[in-house]
Amino acid sequence: MFDNIIIAAGANENFPDALSGSYLAKVKGAPILLTLPDNYKDVLNYVKKNFTGKGKVYILGGTAVVTTGFEKDLKAKLGSNASKIKRIAGADRYITNIKILKEAGFAGDSFVVCTGINFPDALSASALGLPILLVNNDTGALTSEQRNYLSQNSIKKAVKNIYFVGGTAVIQKSFESTIGSYFTGETITRIAGADRSETSKAVADKFFKGTETITIATGVNPA
Repeated sequence: MFDNIIIAAGANENFPDALSGSYLAKVKGAPILLTLPDNYKDVLNYVKKNFTGKGKVYILGGTAVVTTGFEKDLKAKLGSNASKIKRIAGADRYITNIKILKEAGFAGDSFVVCTGINFPDALSASALGLPILLVNNDTGALTSEQRNYLSQNSIKKAVKNIYFVGGTAVIQKSFESTIGSYFTGETITRIAGADRSETSKAVADKFFKGTETITIATGVNPA
């Protein structure tokens, strides 16, 4: 049984919200369930069986990725606990990402920066249990929501380590100075390999040397 449960879109093209939710899942001690628009019976049954009603059932993403029909059926399934459903969504993946990070709160002294355009690097980084900031390499700039988030005094004072996961082809070098400018005395580390598999290995080498447990997932499809 879980006090909190997280639900996100399971379609391959809608990967960002689930990856943004990895830190929320850690903070809340919650599983992440992936749902499809026309195939979600098992998700509903799992939530009904495993939700204690003490916390929240989070839906990550707007109605274009997790439909109103699903939310309606979830409310019906939860009955008196329907009020515990909370949807976290923004106009795009980057705003949703920031809203999820705000819901989780910031603890510790480190966060990760990954591209929001493709999934492999963020998937590798999700194992770290750190906040993941998704950036848009196509624009090469932070959004106003991202700037406001990084400007919070509680975050500016806490951050000591910023990890960029992925090479400069997926996260422009300029993001290092742009994001680093919000902090004082921070250490910026880029973790990257020649491709997604090598980057994943670099993350493991950096953070998980000597581990007794290894999780292996495909680098081709996010779900």
